[in-house]
Amino acid sequence: ITMATPASLEALAKTDKALKEILLQLRPFLEILAPDSGVDDPNRIAMARTAVALSLGTLQYMGNRLRGSSQGKNPKDPLRLELNRMRQILIQVQKKVKENTAAAEEASSSSLTPAKRKGSKEAEEALPPAPTSSSKKAKM
Repeated sequence: ITMATPASLEALAKTDKALKEILLQLRPFLEILAPDSGVDDPNRIAMARTAVALSLGTLQYMGNRLRGSSQGKNPKDPLRLELNRMRQILIQVQKKVKENTAAAEEASSSSLTPAKRKGSKEAEEALPPAPTSSSKKAKM
């Protein structure tokens, strides 16, 4: 029977901590992919799918390293190349989501009439003047 060394226990603890962190970071993406999530934005769904795929690939890489396999060590290894492609795709999709979010915010703010925009000078000018005491007397 082989006893665990302090170094191997430390490595195991680090791996356990890393797995918990991956789950924590992955949970919001898994919620987007849930059938009852209600998310219908194709860019957000693509971002979630890419993040999950990247996480699974990273876990596969970690598993190979823990087993002592050299798969993934070489920069030209197919697993490493695929992970790099997924990272690039994730960056592109994140940019697309940000652009769509900014465009939607711009569209919603520009669709408001000046009278509906809170705090705008045009909104204040579009409002009817407040009645004064002299105008109240004139009406009586």
